[in-house]
Amino acid sequence: MKKQKSESFVTNSVFVNETTSIRADMRSMEQRLALAIIKTQSDVVKESMIIKMTLKEEIGNVLNAIDSFTHRIETYDRKTLVHDARLNDHEARITRLERPA
Repeated sequence: MKKQKSESFVTNSVFVNETTSIRADMRSMEQRLALAIIKTQSDVVKESMIIKMTLKEEIGNVLNAIDSFTHRIETYDRKTLVHDARLNDHEARITRLERPA
């Protein structure tokens, strides 16, 4: 096998045209990549905001449930105190009634 000499010279204008074309392609690709990166960053920010909002809503629901439970416990506690006072009063009355005169 013989090697052939390939001496194809490129003129300056062809070289300039080719490099200009390559640069234009690279700029176009760079712009597309930049837009893709910006879109991805925007999507990540949106998702993190959605997650934060969801967490805030869930925390709000938990706090509302705790408040509701606390209110019920306080109401029960007040009723217990009232009933305890009534029972003590009834016991005192019964004791007085059962005492021999």
